Amino acid sequence: MKSKALEVKDYEVIGEEVRSLIRTEAVFRGAGYSFTIPHPHRYWEYGSALSALHEAGIESPARILDVGCGHGPFGPWLAKLGYRVDEIDPSPNVASRSDLRPGLEGLDWAFATTPLQDFKAGSPYDAVFAISVMEHIAAAEQPTAWLKLANLVAPGGLLFVTVDYGSPEATNAAAREMIFTEENVKNAVEGLTVLGFTFGEIDTTYYGDEVFDYTFFRLVGRKGK
Repeated sequence: MKSKALEVKDYEVIGEEVRSLIRTEAVFRGAGYSFTIPHPHRYWEYGSALSALHEAGIESPARILDVGCGHGPFGPWLAKLGYRVDEIDPSPNVASRSDLRPGLEGLDWAFATTPLQDFKAGSPYDAVFAISVMEHIAAAEQPTAWLKLANLVAPGGLLFVTVDYGSPEATNAAAREMIFTEENVKNAVEGLTVLGFTFGEIDTTYYGDEVFDYTFFRLVGRKGK
């Protein structure tokens, strides 16, 4: 873990929350559902996301949107912490996540099978997360997707994005529709700045070993009030 975002003084607490998140597998499995964390970078991404949420002072019962949630536990776990969570994913493989519902009974959590661009929210969210999502959106649709993300964030709210980052020629990334390069990230930041977002230090990459010939990039912005 090389990200400076995880070197906060209370990261020990954040780390315990991430370990708790991973342990929720047993809880959901008991409800007839199980998930897997496919790569070690999920530990970094979830920890980094929680760190951003804490640093922004966004506490439950704030409204959260988890974009492209897949089969992951992040949104349901936030619901268990008392946040009001909506999740969306366009994949029919995710179905309705109905087998999650017994473990989330009584909590403010909802899921919809829809692409980001087609999602209609009743009102903007206090925090919007897109964890390893944007690289799966075609280059021609990127401007619309970033604008949609921006519009889903309430004034004063948080936008948290992680993307695959590196060279477009990365061999292990051949199946991806888009690998974010330095230019891609720069364009995203410039576009979001025009839309009223501010950024602190832009977080550079954190991870890379013999498994990956690309790495990961964290982008965190706050929308002006």
